[in-house]
Amino acid sequence: MAYKKFIFHLCLRLVLIIVLACSAFYFGYVKNYPSTTLVLVLGLTLVFVEFISCVTRVYREIDQFFGSMVSGDYSFRFHEFRKKPTLHQWLNKIMDRMQSLSKERSIQNEMINQVISNIPTGIICFRNKKQCVLINENAKVLLGLGVMIDYEQLCKSHPALISAINKMKFGDQEIFDFENNSIPNKILMMTSTFNLSGEEYLMITLEKVSSMIEKKEMDSWKDMMRVLHHEIVNSITPIVSLSASLKASINSENLLKEREENLEALEAIYSRASNLIRFTSGYRKFAILQPSEKSLFQLMPCIQNVVYLMAQKNKLIKYSVKVDPDTNLNADQAQIEQVLTNIIINAQDAIEQQNSGHIEIEVAKVNDSIMITISDNGKGMDDTQLSKVFVPFFTTKSEGQGIGLSLSRQIIQQNGGSIYIKSKPANGTKVILRFKNIN
Repeated sequence: MAYKKFIFHLCLRLVLIIVLACSAFYFGYVKNYPSTTLVLVLGLTLVFVEFISCVTRVYREIDQFFGSMVSGDYSFRFHEFRKKPTLHQWLNKIMDRMQSLSKERSIQNEMINQVISNIPTGIICFRNKKQCVLINENAKVLLGLGVMIDYEQLCKSHPALISAINKMKFGDQEIFDFENNSIPNKILMMTSTFNLSGEEYLMITLEKVSSMIEKKEMDSWKDMMRVLHHEIVNSITPIVSLSASLKASINSENLLKEREENLEALEAIYSRASNLIRFTSGYRKFAILQPSEKSLFQLMPCIQNVVYLMAQKNKLIKYSVKVDPDTNLNADQAQIEQVLTNIIINAQDAIEQQNSGHIEIEVAKVNDSIMITISDNGKGMDDTQLSKVFVPFFTTKSEGQGIGLSLSRQIIQQNGGSIYIKSKPANGTKVILRFKNIN
């Protein structure tokens, strides 16, 4: 073993020092040989210096080893003199093992950070209700936070959230409503506490439930639309075919005058059944939306084109557009134009009976999002109407089909965005489209 060799060499040097010291004393004081004594003293000095150097070198190497361990620098290496195991080799093996463990720990930490950053749940963790030790990207987006914050800052920016957290018990869940950049949000919140090394930690998990509710609601309506289309079309198609055959038969027998009433009835059946098929086919578009063909395009000409076309329908309404010419959006341009058209049509209908109608379209960049806001000064909606605007077939118009906003929300979600509506009776309506900014 390396330590046995070290002890042997150390003992050998000590014995040599003792022998030289005794010899120098003997020849110097007993025999009185000055030259021999001088040689022995020089030899004793060299051996003693070498002994001190050996001990100091080992101490320095041990000190370097522990210093590297404390600082986490496991790349430091000692020179290995021999093939047989030495102290340097054993120290290097320890350093290699620690370096391997450090890499494994770094990989695990990186994996954990990636998981925390990419899970759809927002996570915030405070130590002793003061220092924020963890906040993932989803929590920043949900709460509109740009950087790490402390507990006091969160109390100031979201007092209602902190009040709700303080009222919750361990493991409780609560749905919390709040606005982020004027956009209403609904999140499911849960708190938990734990202790590590004598310090208390508060963990808050946030999950946006409005998007999940919308998705489930949309899937339910899609299933219903498929069933509705299948049943109605299968029932009406034979009627259309039969009425067409009877009509041809009556015409061929020249019995139009005698059976005029029956013919009119058949024509009514045929017309109504054909209209019903077209009606259900139109609704089927809601359930089967064409895939989006995304591309990067400029918003300004897109919006201006839609506004120009819609202005021809009602020239009494004033329009204003506020958009940066350099603002680009990564989405299906044709589908976005369709959504803007649907929204502006609704705005026109809402202010149709007013003399000073105004529709404003504004595009703004907020954090990492692009916000398209369409505002009107129409009659607005009450809370009951507002809660149903995205429900298929719901409409406040006498001639409306009730699929415009439902289809628009489906298109927006398919293009990676979200849509929100704020409205008050007699105060107009504001529709907000939110997309991720990739510029």
